[in-house]
Parts: sequence; structure tokens; C-alpha cells
Amino acid sequence: MDELTRDEPNLQIFPIIGMGGIGKTTLARSTFVNPYVVHFFEKRIWLRISQEYSIREILVGLLNDGKDQESNETLAELGERLYKSLCHQRYLIVMDDVWSTRASDDLKLFFPNNRNGSQVILTTRLSSVAVSLGSHNPYLVNFLDDAKSWNLLCQKVFAQEVCPHPELEEIENVNSLANLGSDDYCLKILSLSYNNLPIHLKPCFLYFGVFLEDHDIFVSELMKLWVVEGFIKPTTNKSLEEVAEDYLNDLIGRNLILVQTRRLNGKANICTIHGLLRDLCLREFEKEHFIHVPKVQYTSFSKVADDRCLGCCHATTLQVRNLTKVLSHVVSQSAALASLPVYCAYRNMTANLVRIRSAPVKYSDKEFLHPTRLRCLCVLSFTDLKFVSPSMIHVLWNLQILDLDAVGREIVLPYEIWEMPQLRNIRVYSAPLPDPRVSQDCTILENLQKLSFIKNLQFSEEILERIPNLKKLRICYVGDMEWSYYGFHMLACFLQLKSLYIYNVNFSLENITFPVSLKKLTLSSCKIPWEDMTILCSLLPNLEELELYENAFKGNEWNQVEGEFPRLKILLIFESDLLSWRLENIHFPILETLVLRRMHLLEEIPSGIGDIPTLQLIELRDCRDSVVNSAKRILEEQQSLGNESLQLDVL
Repeated sequence: MDELTRDEPNLQIFPIIGMGGIGKTTLARSTFVNPYVVHFFEKRIWLRISQEYSIREILVGLLNDGKDQESNETLAELGERLYKSLCHQRYLIVMDDVWSTRASDDLKLFFPNNRNGSQVILTTRLSSVAVSLGSHNPYLVNFLDDAKSWNLLCQKVFAQEVCPHPELEEIENVNSLANLGSDDYCLKILSLSYNNLPIHLKPCFLYFGVFLEDHDIFVSELMKLWVVEGFIKPTTNKSLEEVAEDYLNDLIGRNLILVQTRRLNGKANICTIHGLLRDLCLREFEKEHFIHVPKVQYTSFSKVADDRCLGCCHATTLQVRNLTKVLSHVVSQSAALASLPVYCAYRNMTANLVRIRSAPVKYSDKEFLHPTRLRCLCVLSFTDLKFVSPSMIHVLWNLQILDLDAVGREIVLPYEIWEMPQLRNIRVYSAPLPDPRVSQDCTILENLQKLSFIKNLQFSEEILERIPNLKKLRICYVGDMEWSYYGFHMLACFLQLKSLYIYNVNFSLENITFPVSLKKLTLSSCKIPWEDMTILCSLLPNLEELELYENAFKGNEWNQVEGEFPRLKILLIFESDLLSWRLENIHFPILETLVLRRMHLLEEIPSGIGDIPTLQLIELRDCRDSVVNSAKRILEEQQSLGNESLQLDVL
């Protein structure tokens, strides 16, 4: 009400956004009928906009205080009459439940800007509509936390903030209560959001139903699964992973998916789905026959007494028809992973697994089924993982994600992974890549986008030729080999590489070249002299994120020079022996986020940081008091200059 009635003469559009059913209309209505607002505005009109709206019906409604009446006038005549009726009055118009920018665009011409404080409120589930139409910052209707929800309930029921009858505190599941009744009122409201989705987003949204209720969903894992399920439509200029990110942002913008945490670059890191929306997904599962969800959603593979068996699965999981992911917890050390079967502990039910598209593979004196439809294979083992050569892993010709973790034990990959052209993501914890020259197959892994936690990767022409489109690379080095042995001068040949992580190699920057495409660089335990930072900058003109962990650079002093990192937006330094740091605002001209963690020796943050006009956040974790105090001085100085955008986060 304060925003609506303050001394702002120009016509403004106030968007109220949030999930369907969260209370946007209730908030707008309570404001609309408030006596002060009623007194302030000479004319008030409430109009509900449907998904399939008629501009004629809207204009007639606006002219008749929201009532539907017959009219023979043309659209132009109706619009002109509305404009004139509003022209000399201070008016408030509420457009409730707007689903597209088109509805408001069609009407804005008829809303005169009288410069007398007239206002328009619109409620919408779509953030894109709010941003496109709103001339005022959107008001986001958020969820109440548990404490506020409980207090509200007690106030409404008992007229006090505590429950006088403790035996009443144990209540049923809220979702089940919300859906009681013959018409399932809540789900009907939410179904409008689902029905409004474009066809390519519907399977992506429904896929959230396979996750457990209240489950935190890592965005990187979700998008990988979308890709392997075939939900993502390829485009010319973007990878499937980039398109998947666009899809997720669209669902977030429609307030169907909730963001729990974000990365330093602002991208969603962990998301979740509201319980009622998950119920909607499950209901649509049944209607569309989209995915068969077994009662046991988690298939556990573990070592059994018979060492000839790689694992066992519960009989209830035999109903799964399109197996796309197998999670193995413990694998026998002597087992050939190439023969990994979907094996049922109930021998007489093994035949039922024929429903999985499979090929027979001999293992010991038994014949098991080999799931060739697998697209994602994740193995977590507490013993060594050594593939037997020659391996049959390439029989998994649909495999797109290979994720192996032996929890500190040895992993040996077979050379046959060079014969799997569908692979998009290989993540193996501290295992070397096999030499591609051993393979007789000359397949190029054109789809491979990510290669993570590879040990002692040696760059060679053969490696570069086989994975030309790599975009994300994470390498860890162990042993005493000279850094020159690994061929870092070949790095620039990865023309598509955007993100690079290097751990534990003491190299010289003078003989290294980086691809100009690189946007993010993470270095850990590399012990590069701080004075070589200038060299690094000259090699990375397009770098946007720089993360330095555990003495990535060594020395006590960092004196920056003009021109360093002209495009850097995020700088993170974690655990360094740095004492003194000197810079001016020209060194990081567009820096947005500075994060310092466990900087126990650093004396203070350079005051010039505060003069960077784009800086939005300084985050400090486990730093000296003098560092915290210097950050507070920077914040106070900026606030005194009218800069309210800078935030300080200290823990």
C-alpha cells in the first residue's frame, strides 16, 4: 500500500509473482479493498485475465467495473471510451492471473499516464511476464517457514500464537489435506500451470516426480538425466546441456521449481519441487503413462555371498521396463565390470528381466543379461575397480554417463571406452585415461562434453583428436613427474573448453597456453608465485571466474597491475599464505563477487575493491578480524555514497 500511494506521479505497473495458489490474488484483493486504498484512488477496477482471454471482453469489463455486458462497439471505440473514462481520474486497475505479455500489451495503450499517481497491479505465475511488463520491481510471494506457518495456524484457530491443546499438534500430511474433496481443488489450480507449458517442457517437469518428496535435487545431475532420457531438443548454436539449462530456467521462471541454493555465478545449484506439484506430476504420470514408478524407487546393488554374483536387486524392481540408471554400491574385486548384469537374487524370476532390452554375456559358468539400454551407469565401490580386458563395456552402446568411484581404491579403465561414441560425461575419481592408441577403433567421441577427476592426464595429439568438443575438464596429478611431461602446451588445442580444474601440479606459466574459450579456471595446490598472476591474465583474456584453492599461488604479497582480468566477474581465494594485497578498481573493472575463505594471514581487503562499480557481494568465511573490519569499512563508505547494491556476508 505504501508503494501504491507514495508520491510517484507516473503510471507504474506492479507485478506480484509466485507459484499457483500461493496467495497472489489474496494479497492483491486485500490491498484492493483496504479503506485507505479505496479512499486514495478515485476509480478502482478488478479484472481477471484467463489463459484464453478476449480483448473485447476485457475492454467491456474495464468499462463496466469488471462486469460482463453486451456491446456492439468496435475494439477501437471501446478502447477510446476506456481511455477517456480514465483520463482525468486517479485509478487503480488489478489484472489478476496474467499468462502472457500479449494481454497487457493489448491493453497498455488504453491506460493513460495522467501523472497523478494512477497504478496497475498484475498477478502472474510467470516471471518473464513480470519482467517484461512491470515498471516496478516484482513482488515475490514466498513460502512461510515452519515457525511462521505454525503461528499463523494458531492465530487463525485459537486466536493466539501457541496451541493450547498439545494433543492436537500432531496433524496429517498437508498434501493429503489439501487434496481432500471430490474436485481436488488445489491440483486443479496447479494444473493450469502444467497445461500452460509448451510441449518440450512437459516431460522435463514431469520428471521431477521420480525424485523423493522434499528431496534436494542437484541441478547438474538433473540436467544430465534430462539429456540421457532424450528430453532435450538439439539446437544449432547450443549443446544439449546448455539447452537443458534454458529449460530449467524456464520452469523456475514459471514458479514450478524452487531454487534452494545458487552458485557464485548466480546459476541454480540445488532445486526442489513443492509437494503439491510433485503430486501433480504423479497424477499426470498415470494419465500420460509417462514413467512407471515402482514402489521401491531405489535399486541397491551389493556384494552377496556368492562371489559369482555382482549384485542383487529386489523383486519389486522387476516392474521397471526402461532401466536408465544402475547404482552399484559394492562390487566384487574379482568381478569383470564388463559383464555387469541386472541380476535378481530370486533365481526363478530371472526370466522376467527379458523385458529389459538386453544381450547375453557369459560370466563364469553362468549366463546373465547385459542391459544394453543403459544410458547412465554409476558405481560406488569400496574395493578396487579393475575392468577385465578385453572388455565388453562397449556393448552398452547407449551409455552416455559413466560415473565410477572406488572410494580411495584403484580404478582401471578399459581402452574400450574409446569405442563408445554416445558418451557425454565421464567421471572417474582418480583414474588415468587408457591410451587411445591401444584401441583398434578410431571412433571420435564427438559427444563427450565433460571429463572429471582424471588422474595424471597427459595431453597428446591422440587424446585431443579423440575428444575435440570437450567443454569441462577436471584433472588431478599425483607423483613426482615434471609438469612438462604432461604436455600442458597442448591445452590451447581444446577449442571448446570453457571450464578447467587443475589440482596439485607445480608448473610454470611461461610455457603454458590456454584456450581463448576458457571462462572458468580453478587451480588448487599448484604453488605458482603471485608475481606470475600477470602472465596468467595475459593467457586468459576472456576469463570470467577464477577460483584459487589451498595455495594455488604462493608468496606473501600480491601487487596487481593495470589491465589484469578485464572480464573477471567472480574471484574466490580459499586458504592462502597471502599477507598483503594491493589493487585499484581498474584491475577488476567488472568484478561482481569476491569470496575469501580461511585467509588466516591476510591483513585486510584492499580499499580499492569498494570502488568497483559492478561489485555486488563480498563473502568472508573464517578470516581474520582485520579483514572483516576492512570489509565493513568498505561497505559503510559505499553506503554513504548511496551504493545500496553492495552486500557483505560474514561467517
